[in-house]
This record gives sequence, C-alpha cells and structure tokens, in this order.
Amino acid sequence: MAAVQGARPLGDGQLLLNLVVHGRRAQGQIVSDTQLAEGTAAYAMPLGQVNVQSSVGAHSFSQLGVYNYRDQTYGLKFEPYWRLAECKSALELGHTDQRYRSSPILDGHYQHLRLEASCRPGGMLAADTTLGITTGQDTPLDPTRPGGVKHRVDAYVRYERSLTLPMVERSGTFTAWYRYSQTRDEQVFSGLLGSDPTQTRRHDGGMGYWLPLKVGWSVGLDVGATSQKSTNSLLNIRNLSIYGGLRWALK
Repeated sequence: MAAVQGARPLGDGQLLLNLVVHGRRAQGQIVSDTQLAEGTAAYAMPLGQVNVQSSVGAHSFSQLGVYNYRDQTYGLKFEPYWRLAECKSALELGHTDQRYRSSPILDGHYQHLRLEASCRPGGMLAADTTLGITTGQDTPLDPTRPGGVKHRVDAYVRYERSLTLPMVERSGTFTAWYRYSQTRDEQVFSGLLGSDPTQTRRHDGGMGYWLPLKVGWSVGLDVGATSQKSTNSLLNIRNLSIYGGLRWALK
C-alpha cells in the first residue's frame, strides 16, 4: 500500500490532495488478487463565519476476474468557526455515483448527510476525539435491482493522544477507533436467501501506536478487528488484522 497526502495555500483558501493505491496478491485459487485505488481533491476557503470545503473523488476496486467496482463522489462540507465546550462541528452533504462493472444491475446513487464533532480538552487529558454519524440512502438506477433501495446508518468515534510508553524516551501517538454500521434493504434480495429484506450490522474497532524515530520518520503498529452479522448468512464476516509500518512526512 502507498499513500500520499498534500496541502498548500491557493488564493484565499487551501488545496488538499489525497491518493491511495493498494494491491494484494493471494496464494491459491479461492481468493483472487485485489487492486484498489482512490483519490480526492478538495478546496477549502472561509466564507463569513464558516469554512466551506468542496471535494471530488474517485474510487476503484477490483478482484481480478471476479469483481469490478468504480465510483465518483462529490461533497460539500461546512465547518463553523465557533466552538461549543472546546468542540468544533461540521456538516457534510455528499453524492456518490456507483458503478458495478461486473454486475451493472447493482448500479445506483448514494446520497448522505454527515454530522461530526471534534473535541480537544486541555490539561492532562489533552487529546483529540472525533465523533460522527452518517445517514444515507442508496437508490438503484434499475428498479429491478435485488434489495431495492438501501438505507444506511454509520456512527464512529476516534480518540488520539500523545503517550509515552515505559522505558521509551520519546512520546508517541496512541490512537483508538470504533465504527458501527447498519444497512437495511427495502425489498427481498432473493427468494433463495429468505423471505425478509436483508439487514446487516457491522462493528469495526482497533488501536495503534506510532513512535517518531527522527525528523519526518515514525514506526508503528495498528491492530483492528471486524465483526459483521446479517440476515443473509453470505454476508457474515469476522476477521483480525495486524499491520506494522514505517511512515515519512515532509513539512
């Protein structure tokens, strides 16, 4: 996996760029190789008492010979400058055009509304905590799409603070996160999978610690777990992942 992020002043605002490329090669014939690429460009500028950010992004995911997905996302985010109890808020509207190249009948438009709050208390408890909730609706282009309209709800929390481990001179960054997602179809996906519309609940959580080595460089470890349960047993998931890495940042 390779990721690049950048930001620079432009006019009265700031231009933000993000690019991620990921590839996985699996041994055996059961699991195919996968490729993922996504990029986002955003422009943020002050407008009265609000910082307004517009963005456009593209995402591509393919499982060679099995699955091929593309989408384009457009967003508009509003961040008021005022704070409440050391927290700043944000409201975002988004629209995503989804294209399933391997199964066009699944194509649709996803529209969402996201509310977010970022807090940083002072003193000994100084830390960054972000909470958010997203609600949206996935409307099919083809009215005969299995499952029909899909409703989604997503809630998440992320906690980050400086932490010094025993016997380590430098202070590193500790991060913990949790996300809950729920989707519900309005119609039955397939009579072969039951007579009720599909409902799926997913829990993602994890933690990580990154320690600076020298200017620009840091080393760290992330541990995460996923549990997904659905009325459609084909969608049940349970996994554990551990990633170690080396980061470099230029300022």
